[in-house]
Amino acid sequence: MSLPTKRSTCSSSSSSSAPMKKARNGLQQTPQSRDDDNDREGFPAEEDPTPAAANLSRKKATLPQPTKKKLVIKLNRAKPTLPTNFEKNTWAKLQSAIQAIFLMKPVTFDYEGLYQAVDNLCLHKLEEKLYQQIEKECEVHISAALKTLVGQNTDLSVFLSLVERRWQDFCDQMVMIRSIALSLDRKYVIQNPCVRSLWEMGLQLFRNHLSLAYEVEQRTLTGLLSMIEKERLGEAVDRTLLSHLLKMFTALGIYMESFETRFLECTSEFYAAEGMKYMQQSD
Repeated sequence: MSLPTKRSTCSSSSSSSAPMKKARNGLQQTPQSRDDDNDREGFPAEEDPTPAAANLSRKKATLPQPTKKKLVIKLNRAKPTLPTNFEKNTWAKLQSAIQAIFLMKPVTFDYEGLYQAVDNLCLHKLEEKLYQQIEKECEVHISAALKTLVGQNTDLSVFLSLVERRWQDFCDQMVMIRSIALSLDRKYVIQNPCVRSLWEMGLQLFRNHLSLAYEVEQRTLTGLLSMIEKERLGEAVDRTLLSHLLKMFTALGIYMESFETRFLECTSEFYAAEGMKYMQQSD
């Protein structure tokens, strides 16, 4: 058996060994030397660091976030300069409009202009005086309207129709006045809990002057009780009129003190009499 020559041994050993890799400086490295270099550089053997792995190992720098500031814009409504005698002239227009409303005549002034005039008075802190002026003007006309019912020598049903007509007119008139002076309710009344709204102020005036006109109040009660008795006896009555007047007493807050007591008394008397009749008929 012949031994391999030196040349064949070298060639076989060289062919079986791993290929050498060039280092960064151009020199060739053996696998062992390359592993040693990797260990010194902190990388595992036989693994080359990739750009993605290098990026993951880095810490991202966090920039400080700027603080958010809210921009608040304050719009201060500048008070317009009032012309000379503005308050006096404005009230003259409002008084004329209120009188026209209560007298059921056309208002000669623009409603929007009247509303703006009231708003300007409220803006200049003149609302208290304006409220008192409106209250006094309303009282004059409400009192006059109820006084026209005194001394009416008409049938009870006709008289009740007149009372109901005065009440409906009053409600419509107060709604119109409130629409003109709405700024009083929104700015003056809401800031003063002791002050009534324009609607409640009107109800208070109507209630006061109805109680002063004792004849009107008592005759109205008598007429209502008479209508209820007729209906119990089977007669036809104006239920719409009856309903409106009862709602009037409720809105004025005098239903219990003025109407309910007498109504219960009359009801008790009526059914006591009906019971006696039934007992007599059964005998």
